Amino acid sequence: MNKNFFRFTPHYILIILTLADFFSARAQGNDNVEAFKAFVQNPGTIERLIVVQERPNMGFTNLFYLRMQSNAALLALSGGKSFIETLPKRDDLTKYLSVNSRYESNYWTKAQSTMYYWTDTGNQADKTTTNDAWYSVTSLHANIPALVCGGMGMLQLGQITWSGDKFICTNAAGLRVTGVIQRDSSNRVGKLKVVYAGAYSTNANISGNWNYDYSYGGCDVFPDFYPSYIHASSGQQTINYRFYALVLTNSLLPKKEYALDWKDFEDVHFEFWYTNGTRILSNHVGPNIISKKMAPRVGKLEKYRRPIIFTTFIVISLVFFILIFRANKQPK
Repeated sequence: MNKNFFRFTPHYILIILTLADFFSARAQGNDNVEAFKAFVQNPGTIERLIVVQERPNMGFTNLFYLRMQSNAALLALSGGKSFIETLPKRDDLTKYLSVNSRYESNYWTKAQSTMYYWTDTGNQADKTTTNDAWYSVTSLHANIPALVCGGMGMLQLGQITWSGDKFICTNAAGLRVTGVIQRDSSNRVGKLKVVYAGAYSTNANISGNWNYDYSYGGCDVFPDFYPSYIHASSGQQTINYRFYALVLTNSLLPKKEYALDWKDFEDVHFEFWYTNGTRILSNHVGPNIISKKMAPRVGKLEKYRRPIIFTTFIVISLVFFILIFRANKQPK
């Protein structure tokens, strides 16, 4: 047997192992890219997505909390001073400034100090008198796609179909959107070039080129394939996204994960129901002092509050009239 074989075999083994590591890493990178594309094309069920959106040119920052599945969606938003207060308790939905939620045909909206609730029965008047317009336009067409689709807004979920590392689609507004992935040194999604152009003659002047730079790491809970930081730019416009958590699940979440109750929000003063185009104020009016531990006892106070107020008013009125009557009877 050739003695040189034993002399050079360790070197051959080292080379083989190095090549194996290289191709293994490349395969893993390919898996991450494919997982990213699959998620953008069909997000499935998102149990928890927490994102800070910063617009430095416009001077404001928002904190988003998203929960979403095929038959439901919940989007909470906090900005300005409330953003600073909410950030340390970002998993507490009651700390957000506004919450829009839907589970099948049931809708809830918490805006400022008011809670709205309605059921979609097909009556257009109900939709007109609620925040459904805000929910449909702002949430479904702008905010949710931007959070889920790697920064890209104005793309309805499920519209993107990939061909390799490219996609092209036309959204509901008639914008033809083209995207191309560029991989980073670790063979992950590193950049995404997106071009918006008017697909119809009526919006031919609508155009824009967006560049998305992705980086990874530093989040609470996050899959390997999704970036934790996105820097988006188009001309002088800049938007930064910092992801705190992205938790996915294979099963649908129950209704209780989407239903809102005014009792859970300390700052809700009014609650409205909508039915047949009519806005109905519930029997809950005034500052919310209910806590979960005190709910039964305070509930009884709510029940008897009006009779007590009415009785007190009658007693005070009687005393007032008695005093007037006695004053008139005194001799002059």
